Amino acid sequence: MINLKGNEATHSITVNREDSSVQGIKTVAEHKEPAEEEPAADKEDKKQQPDKEREAEKEDKNQQPDKEREAEKPEEDTRLTVEEAVEIAAGEVGGTNVYSTWSGEGSAREYYILQQVNDDDEGALIAINGITGNINKVIWLEIDDDYEEIEQLVYEATEYANMYDSRYIEYDDEYFED
Repeated sequence: MINLKGNEATHSITVNREDSSVQGIKTVAEHKEPAEEEPAADKEDKKQQPDKEREAEKEDKNQQPDKEREAEKPEEDTRLTVEEAVEIAAGEVGGTNVYSTWSGEGSAREYYILQQVNDDDEGALIAINGITGNINKVIWLEIDDDYEEIEQLVYEATEYANMYDSRYIEYDDEYFED
């Protein structure tokens, strides 16, 4: 994520690390334009206003919401960290973390945590909502020692799991071979 400050606003730009494509642009703050200098005649009029009128005018200005000030407040980061997602996955199936990744943005952000559940080749790929921490799916699968192919395995397992509405899925590793 890159923050870019321009004359009128600050934008947050999300870039895909793999292919450098821009995934999204979001305005995070709008900048207030500098106030124009008040004409001298208006300044004189204000000097001659009774104190009570000036105070009432100040109160009116203070009661109006300052949208620019509200826009400049940093958004609360409610996304889970990878470490939190790994803890949630370990709490669900146990085991040892083998691989962690995420995809999506905002409320669609989802972590994929691959856990080796026992010393053999049994594993589980846990899909976790990146905002709420809710477990969307648990995909049971076999993990072999070929860790170079692990990203492909995670991709195929999630594609396979998206075809089913169940929460717990047994991955058919021969499905993509046909």
